[in-house]
Amino acid sequence: MQIPAVAPGTKTYASNPDFDANALARVSGWIEDERAMFVKAGLAEAADLDSVRVDFVPFSPAAQMNAATGTLLLGTIGKRDVPVTRSDDLVRHEYAHYVLERTLLPHIVSSPEAAAMHESLADTFASVLDVDWTLGEGMLSDGRVYRSMEDPHQGAVPLSYTVKQLPATMSEIPANFPPHGRAGIPNHAAYLIGTALGRDRLASLYVDALRALDRGLGFTAFADATVAVAAPTERTAVVDAWKAVGITTGS
Repeated sequence: MQIPAVAPGTKTYASNPDFDANALARVSGWIEDERAMFVKAGLAEAADLDSVRVDFVPFSPAAQMNAATGTLLLGTIGKRDVPVTRSDDLVRHEYAHYVLERTLLPHIVSSPEAAAMHESLADTFASVLDVDWTLGEGMLSDGRVYRSMEDPHQGAVPLSYTVKQLPATMSEIPANFPPHGRAGIPNHAAYLIGTALGRDRLASLYVDALRALDRGLGFTAFADATVAVAAPTERTAVVDAWKAVGITTGS
């Protein structure tokens, strides 16, 4: 019998349609689909992971996965306190962190670039099941998205950042720039690979690359791994995708 992706027992709020039983069923479906996507991409271990516990916190700003405890906190985000339970890609993004940390990336992320790559991987795997290449659409009052993999410059810039737009290439990274802000660089490479090879192949290529990774989770190390596992007919598209964001692979 397959382990359910979401553990029973989540407290729901019948008076709040964003945190009621129907919202929980919707969130659970998104997570089940994401797990199935990982298995289809070659990560069979995802099917045997412990169920995650979803904690609805409707009056708190939260969208966070604690992989160590297997707990997914879902509350609201942004100035308008928009419920995260309305965003399939943000929920899948958080669940992707859990799957990666429990399977292919159990080590501690120890550098800003590794943290940015981890964030990008969660974006990428969340986008495999999406109909577009943006995350968090409809969550911000000005119509922006949290991240655009097609055009990272269009992503929302937190007020704490000292730039007007997020970087899309290595040459655009300011000194001491936060990891989340750097994720757009490998995100755009993933978008280029996904449009060239298809989303399903993007997912399986990335799973294969993570298995083949023989050094830290830096941008260049991961890019080299994707080239190494690509089929000969795919290699040019993969190399060109990384080159477009300023990352030269060892091919």
